[in-house]
Amino acid sequence: MKTVIFSAATFILIVLLILFSCYYTAKKSDSLKDMVLQIADAIEKDDWAEGGRIFAKVKEDWEKTQKRLAMLFHHDELEDVGISFAYLESYISSREKTNALSELSVLEFEISHIKETNNLRLENLF
Repeated sequence: MKTVIFSAATFILIVLLILFSCYYTAKKSDSLKDMVLQIADAIEKDDWAEGGRIFAKVKEDWEKTQKRLAMLFHHDELEDVGISFAYLESYISSREKTNALSELSVLEFEISHIKETNNLRLENLF
């Protein structure tokens, strides 16, 4: 009887951890994606100071979030986001509008991809 209770408790704990990780990933991905869109809006308006300010916030938030997501995701996916941040930082500092906007699109895709790969769907399980 003790074995059944222990197994059930362990199963419930695992399910709760999975649900929490899905919630956390979705929440952080949406937040980062919204901020990336704000950067794009600022750059499209040629407001480089505002774009740089928002970028600094996003990068700081990403550095905190990345440490937690490293427990859930393959490091290559997280590294791709880090590389995009490095390119974007360079493009913003040199005010290269076209390259910055294209890298923002790549960054938005990579963040969305992280969220999608963590969703509870049958295709993600196999």
